[in-house]
Amino acid sequence: MATAFDVFYENPNYIQYKRHLFNYQLRKRIIEKHLSGCGKPILDIGSGIAPMVPAGSRTFLSDMSVPGMRIMKGEGYECTILDIQQLGLRSGSVQTVVCSEVLEHIPQDDLALAELSRVLAPGGRLILTVPLHRYYWSKDDDVVGHCRRYNPSKLSEQLKRAGLRVRGVKAVGSILERGLTLSSVWLFQTLSSGTEEWKSRPTAWFKAANRLTAAALQLAAHLSPQATSSIGLFDCQKP
Repeated sequence: MATAFDVFYENPNYIQYKRHLFNYQLRKRIIEKHLSGCGKPILDIGSGIAPMVPAGSRTFLSDMSVPGMRIMKGEGYECTILDIQQLGLRSGSVQTVVCSEVLEHIPQDDLALAELSRVLAPGGRLILTVPLHRYYWSKDDDVVGHCRRYNPSKLSEQLKRAGLRVRGVKAVGSILERGLTLSSVWLFQTLSSGTEEWKSRPTAWFKAANRLTAAALQLAAHLSPQATSSIGLFDCQKP
């Protein structure tokens, strides 16, 4: 099934920029810590070409994008095309689900949460990240096709209704992350409107600068109150 991002997946330079950009590095750092001790099999749902989990035995990526999954299969991942609202997997068959920056794109997110809960085995974990707070809504939310930004308390209630226990909520983003992300979207649109778009791979300084930025943003998120957090991580478990 075609997705809005398929055209970008045709450009290997875009893929490299995506994987080194600070906001991807930031989420990956924090999610990796929460995956410690989680069981397998692991399903990274809606991963696209920027997964949150490393390739390995009983680790699976899924997405609606056929080109995206073809790329990831070539990199050694086990991949499948799945619809988060109707996964088609056996109930209780997955020990860990990672769902990072996906739920906000789904019109009927309650259906998606019910499906994620259904496929989790008892004691299984859901590691979920979503954009937070309606007052942060801006042009980038429209550009990438967000349906909503979440209120942490209301999302916690949705997760409980889906049969999941919220073990904890952690800030991933901050007001600093929000500002940098909006600047990056502006730069991306500027570059994409010209004739020189994505003709070279990211340089060593670009990669290093984004790693340092991700580390600084991780600290900023740790120090930020929930009311100013731009992205939240919900660590959930199925009883």
